[in-house]
Amino acid sequence: MPPAAPPLILYRDGGLWAEANRDRFEGLRVLQWRPPIVPVDPGVDRIDLLAGLPFEDASTPWIHAFHVLEHLDLHEARAFLVECRRVLRPGGRLRVSTPDFAGHLRLHLECLERMRRRPDDPQARTD
Repeated sequence: MPPAAPPLILYRDGGLWAEANRDRFEGLRVLQWRPPIVPVDPGVDRIDLLAGLPFEDASTPWIHAFHVLEHLDLHEARAFLVECRRVLRPGGRLRVSTPDFAGHLRLHLECLERMRRRPDDPQARTD
C-alpha cells in the first residue's frame, strides 16, 4: 500500500517558494516532475507525475500545483486532477497556479508596438 501523504507541493522547475516555506508546514513534501530546467533543490523528490501520485487515497490535506497544468495536454491534465482528488482528504484543498498568460501577451504586444514605431532602434526591442 502506498504511504499517506503530507501536504504536497508539485512543481516542474524551481522550488524556491517550497524551500522558503518548508518550515512553515509540518511534514511538507516537495515533488518535482519531468526533467527539470534547473537543478533539483535539496530535499525535493522527483516523481513521474503522469504515472500517478504515489500516495494512498484521501491522505493529504492540501496540494499546491505550481506551474504544472500548462505543461500538460488535456488528457494528462484531466488524469492529474483525478489523481489530486484521489489523494486529497475530504475537505482537502487543491491550489493550482499558472502563469499570467494575459499579462505575458500584453507585454509582448507592447514590445511589438514599440518595434513597429522605431524599427531601427535596438533599444525598442528591450524596453
